Amino acid sequence: MPYVDAEDRNVTHLMWSMRNALLGEASRGQNMVFHFRFRNVPSRDHKLRQWWMILRDGEVDLCYTDMGFDVDLAIEADLLDFFRVLHGSKSLRQARRAGEVEISGGADALDYFMERFGITEPPQPHFVTVSDIVPPPSIRTSRALGQVVL
Repeated sequence: MPYVDAEDRNVTHLMWSMRNALLGEASRGQNMVFHFRFRNVPSRDHKLRQWWMILRDGEVDLCYTDMGFDVDLAIEADLLDFFRVLHGSKSLRQARRAGEVEISGGADALDYFMERFGITEPPQPHFVTVSDIVPPPSIRTSRALGQVVL
């Protein structure tokens, strides 16, 4: 079983890994917005506590500023507990009962989210990783839009 500790709390890596997992054919035709709000983010990332993941016809955009789109799925979570759920070392059901992960939104959006990220009950250990083929992008900020861009 993977071990995830407090040193693994890199919210930017997490979000880019999740973005990469949604790219391509499997997300074509999906138009959804996921809003993430994380607690216990390391102080170095204090401005990155909130993210919006916008899926539009196979494209996935990440923003840390609200662009005004209607949200289909909102997730508020302790960052480390969310890592553990995504990696399959913690049950989403148990994390929700304990108040470590809170999810609101439509059933279709939740089903899509759980399927694409391999979240199962009982949990199955796996890792969410950035592709080995393309190195993680250098990230810079568009000041006008507040978006993370390549």
